[in-house]
Amino acid sequence: MNDQPRFGKYEPLFEHLSALDARRWRVTFADIEHMLGFRLPKSARTRRPWWANQSNRSHVQARAWQAAGWRTSMVDMKAETLVFERVEGNVVTSGSSRPRPLENGRRRHGQAAEHAQRNAEATPIPDAARTMTLEGQVFQHCARITPEAGPDGGPMEDMPQSRYAEAQSTPLNRHGAGPFCRFAVPGLTEAAGVYAITVARRLVYVGIATNLRRRWGPSGYAQIQPRNCFKGGQSTNCKVNHAILAAAQDRLAIDLWIHRTGHPRPLEERLIDALAPPWNDQR
Repeated sequence: MNDQPRFGKYEPLFEHLSALDARRWRVTFADIEHMLGFRLPKSARTRRPWWANQSNRSHVQARAWQAAGWRTSMVDMKAETLVFERVEGNVVTSGSSRPRPLENGRRRHGQAAEHAQRNAEATPIPDAARTMTLEGQVFQHCARITPEAGPDGGPMEDMPQSRYAEAQSTPLNRHGAGPFCRFAVPGLTEAAGVYAITVARRLVYVGIATNLRRRWGPSGYAQIQPRNCFKGGQSTNCKVNHAILAAAQDRLAIDLWIHRTGHPRPLEERLIDALAPPWNDQR
């Protein structure tokens, strides 16, 4: 008698993840469709909750990846990409093993990225830690980022595009489709420095600011202004804010860390080159 759980048409996804020799798998919606042999339902491209880590009867796709020991993260509805992360115990990990490519697919990580992931994973950040060290530099914990909640208790989604006066005549930038979130980071210094974002205790982004309070205020990451959704606006604000929303929707801990310095650029470049944070996709 076969006791293996069955997941209907999502059985190939369960089997692939069960056999995958990796801890992290970045994939496109099209790659998943190629594996399954059919087109994903419309809601997979229009509703972020379709990718939520739920195990109720109606979410057979989520039961498939969770039964295989994985969870979804960093779902980008605009780019139609996501990351599967292996769950070990109660800790989501992203590791150094290189995923095997899908048939006819593309390899996403080279040896440099594998080395960077090993470095980033070598010293996981304790929940109660007030400092962390990256490449020999000490970062102070600044805040746990918690987006404003909506009526259902989950992160409230913000779509500011319609509030831009020239929305009908200006195209969106590559990260401008949203949705976005709103949050506050109180008590930040106005000094210059390097900041780092961790999600579920793993480094995901490094950036610099000449004024940290302004960078993380309502005109920066904390609230997406309508103009920034369109070409010529601050697309990086949109990218980072949307990624924070996706992590919050997955109920992952999002933390902000800062290292004050009057010359932040060299440290930022060194950290990105050495650790390859996944949200710093420009490199």
